[in-house]
Amino acid sequence: MTEVEKYLAALEGPHKATLTHVCEVVRELVPDAEEVTSYGVPSFKFGKDLLLGLASYKRFMSIYPTSGPIREFKKELSEYETSRGAIRFTIEHPMSDSLLKKIILHRLKDIRESRGLE
Repeated sequence: MTEVEKYLAALEGPHKATLTHVCEVVRELVPDAEEVTSYGVPSFKFGKDLLLGLASYKRFMSIYPTSGPIREFKKELSEYETSRGAIRFTIEHPMSDSLLKKIILHRLKDIRESRGLE
């Protein structure tokens, strides 16, 4: 069982279903991503770089895609609470698959460019 799977197994209710779906999207787009714990949260890494972290809290869930995608999609993320490296969303106001995919693919592009792979 991966670190991400262990984390999801400990969750209950709608947060579990929502974050499980986020993980399924990551796995679909980046099937060779490694599932680890990074900075204390379950995360996906591509090579040595953080692709996306995620976490469940009492009143919201967060994904941690680093600052690049947050800057890039600032306008689309305006309805969510964000910080330098986090995007917070709720069961009542989840992130669309379309936006989630854009964020993941942008982060993957950033990683590849930083390594000279694109």
